[in-house]
Amino acid sequence: LFFFEDSELNNYKKYYNVFIYSNKESFFYLKNNSVFIINNSFIKNIDFKIENSDLKINNSIINNSNLSLNLSSLNFNNSYFYNALININNSNLSLNNCVFKKSKNFKLTSLKTLNFNNNLIFNNSSLLINNCNNINVINNIFFNNNNSLIINNKSGFNKIYNNLFIKNNTALEISDTSMFYIVNNNFDLNNTAIKSNNSFTSKNKIISNNNIYSFNKKDFDINNYSIINSYCLSNKTELNGYYNIFGNPEYVNSLKFNYKLNNNSPALRSGNNNNNLGININTIYNIKYLKY
Repeated sequence: LFFFEDSELNNYKKYYNVFIYSNKESFFYLKNNSVFIINNSFIKNIDFKIENSDLKINNSIINNSNLSLNLSSLNFNNSYFYNALININNSNLSLNNCVFKKSKNFKLTSLKTLNFNNNLIFNNSSLLINNCNNINVINNIFFNNNNSLIINNKSGFNKIYNNLFIKNNTALEISDTSMFYIVNNNFDLNNTAIKSNNSFTSKNKIISNNNIYSFNKKDFDINNYSIINSYCLSNKTELNGYYNIFGNPEYVNSLKFNYKLNNNSPALRSGNNNNNLGININTIYNIKYLKY
């Protein structure tokens, strides 16, 4: 059992090169406006209970652990989460350059801010973003998940920019009435690229610009929502909207996760302001983990 309060931490502690391990699940408590930083550490079989505190995890491995976090400020960088259960509520969350594999549950609820940048999410069941206004999901890879990204927000703006969705059952599922800006993404080899599951009609729209929809079994399964495609490419569907292209994107070698465009690709310089369609592969750093 690990228990920390403000009086014990003097409001600020850093831990480096720590090995925290238990043969069976143990508990780690942090509360009462504490600040706790974990760097370069290995954590296994630990149940984190964080409330009203500041937690930062950098360059660490979190294995077979549960993270239940509430009313806190959280910053995770360059870390690997394996077989983790992650449930974050009513907090400020920044996730950068992390890898999530085989997450048992990954649920973000009522977050005040969410910045989700340059992460790799693969072999998970789903990532659920619930009642979080104004989210930013940028430069991530969602690979071989069930329902890779489910967003259920009642209001606000959702920015889904420059992400790779590869071989997921459903790449992006929308179950809400908020506004979506889906820009410069690649949806490749998914069963369904974008699905809306609303029980009633939304007055808001899905704005789809500069995206590539390639080799999905179904590009769209849209109910009670409207989608506007412009400057997009699909090899399966003639897209409704403006300046869209029907054809093959001509990747260099997507089987080896090389999503650069060949010189003869119709997606080259076919977007707004003569930009390329789809992702800027140079800003997606975690693609290196999928090369082999």
